[in-house]
Amino acid sequence: MASRLVLRADLDAFVAARFARPAVSGLLDTAQRGAVAAAPDGKTWVTMHDDRVRPTHASADGQTVPANIPFELDKVDGSVGHDRAEKPRDPGLPFLQRVECRCEIATSGVVAASIHTSGPEVAGPRCRGEVSTIFERAAESEYADRGGGWMRSGLGAAARQVASRR
Repeated sequence: MASRLVLRADLDAFVAARFARPAVSGLLDTAQRGAVAAAPDGKTWVTMHDDRVRPTHASADGQTVPANIPFELDKVDGSVGHDRAEKPRDPGLPFLQRVECRCEIATSGVVAASIHTSGPEVAGPRCRGEVSTIFERAAESEYADRGGGWMRSGLGAAARQVASRR
């Protein structure tokens, strides 16, 4: 008497859903935690909100950027482009942008708060997920000379986790 083994037609999808989904979910969590831990603080340009604030600073009021990249202020003469400043009264600013400036910076963890995961999603034999951020100038911050690589460090943590299992 011979017996036959009959495999499910959707075995690859079943394996992906049963085993890969939880593994990918754990990797996504690791990648997100690593990126959040390494993310720069956010910094926000804050004016005194009175009639003495110069127009170029008034237009920058509330601008929030990752702390490792500069603010962009409209040029005093109205020309195209921006003056870039790490902080109010930045010595690299033109004189008319920094003289008697009373602006301040407020810091927060808004960059880290913008990092989230989606998935994992199973489609046939594949399982995928995503760690991302939606934050203005996040890509510039990630690839900045100073303090860049914060998102990649989270993905690196997940890669090291996978490598340690082998």
